[in-house]
Amino acid sequence: MLGRGPAPTDLFERIADATRLPDGRIAVVDEGLARMVIFPAASGGEAQVVGRRGEGPGEFTRPVSVLDRGEVGLSVFDAALQRLSTFGSDGTLRSDRRVGGLPLPLGMLLRTEEGVWLGRSADRLSRAQLGPLTQDTVAYLWLRDDLSLSGLAWRVPGILIAGATVGGGGQFGFREAPFSPSPTQAAFGRCVVVSPSATGEVLILDPDREEPVRLFDTGRNGAEVTARVWDAWKQDLFQQIPQAAVPEGERVLDALPRPDALPVYRSVKVDPEGFIWLQRYAVPRGYGPIWDVFTPSGEPIVTLDFPAGGQVFEIGTRYVLMAGETALGEPVLRVHPLERPDGRPVVDHACLRDAA
Repeated sequence: MLGRGPAPTDLFERIADATRLPDGRIAVVDEGLARMVIFPAASGGEAQVVGRRGEGPGEFTRPVSVLDRGEVGLSVFDAALQRLSTFGSDGTLRSDRRVGGLPLPLGMLLRTEEGVWLGRSADRLSRAQLGPLTQDTVAYLWLRDDLSLSGLAWRVPGILIAGATVGGGGQFGFREAPFSPSPTQAAFGRCVVVSPSATGEVLILDPDREEPVRLFDTGRNGAEVTARVWDAWKQDLFQQIPQAAVPEGERVLDALPRPDALPVYRSVKVDPEGFIWLQRYAVPRGYGPIWDVFTPSGEPIVTLDFPAGGQVFEIGTRYVLMAGETALGEPVLRVHPLERPDGRPVVDHACLRDAA
């Protein structure tokens, strides 16, 4: 478990992403503290802090993801600066490259194993008053090596927007509707697997195809949003905001429209053996403990119940890298061992499109 050591480098505020490097080190991007920390392998050593808050070379404002690019280095994408910063193994800055010429800012930047770049647009900002639910639109964009626009990969319905308000002796803002679906993605080969979240479908984006291809449908539907589900979500929310804002929060939520059903899945991952992992959505924060594992053709492999719900950053051959919390609600990073049965076929890494 990382995040509870005695040194300042051991503490997290808000983990955005993490990856395990081939030599056993773990790189963690902390959005809250605007930095990356590289923790040593089990053999020992000191943690290394990379970057700091700012807008200068190698500095961060809102780092959201880290990419291990082998000999090229570790690349961190900053969604606020719209910049990709690449660092060497010793933490020195090798390059800063801004995303340019795009019709809208990116909220995510991904690079497939075969070097294809894909960006996902950031959620639109909304200052609307409370009213009927409206649907955001997410655009997936293929990018060139210089991070300029190559073409549109796909447009998909995004989050549900419910408006915002502030007041009540403390600030209370609300834009995304409760239990809003949000598409998630994972790279594999030269393709990208996408779960729309609102349905049990699994699709694939291929840079050689104009339209997404449906790999399979799990057949699952979102559970009903009952009064019990609604109350559990509100209770969790009010534990995260200033108590002075709770009365205003109650007023806002009483007037807030809510969806009839929960999203089906919260996250999608592809492991090194080519299997697709789907995290079932669970109240209150979406990151449930149950994962469904499939082959690219939709054959169910296993359903796993993790020790606790949480955001999973990476699934390796023998480990799972995921966020967690202490009993006091402090963020930590956990590395869980993963046992696999022998005799399972390994999916061809060339591209999942061959399975479509």
